[in-house]
Amino acid sequence: MYIKKIAISGYKTLVDFKFEEIQEGLNILVGKNNVGKSNILKALDIFFTRQGTLKEDEIANSFDSFLNNRDNIS
Repeated sequence: MYIKKIAISGYKTLVDFKFEEIQEGLNILVGKNNVGKSNILKALDIFFTRQGTLKEDEIANSFDSFLNNRDNIS
């Protein structure tokens, strides 16, 4: 199972965000500072956990962990 598309409206800097070309596997958000990359991850965190506890350093650590363990993911 994977996320096929994301639509976020009215959350922090994400006025009308849509990401409809998500591919299965690893997808990377790239952009200039203060355009909403972290806000996308925080919105997903709130959606999936209902708590919204994700911090900036946890985002980086999660990505590093994914890269280090990608052979273990099935």
